[in-house]
Amino acid sequence: MRECVIGVDTRAATYTLSVITAATGAVIDQAVFWTTPSGLDRARTWITRYVDEHAALVVIEVSDPTVRG
Repeated sequence: MRECVIGVDTRAATYTLSVITAATGAVIDQAVFWTTPSGLDRARTWITRYVDEHAALVVIEVSDPTVRG
């Protein structure tokens, strides 16, 4: 498995996830999940399909302006 980055764009009702190759930045796949507990479980399962036992960087964009990093 190639090294990849998982990008997460957060919204109030959904999370959009993208799997990107680390070497080239090419998008491998994208999916949208509800922010419900079952939606988050599906997102975790979706990530596992690409990462398996390999290391991956997960980058999360927080859209809430009240959150400071």
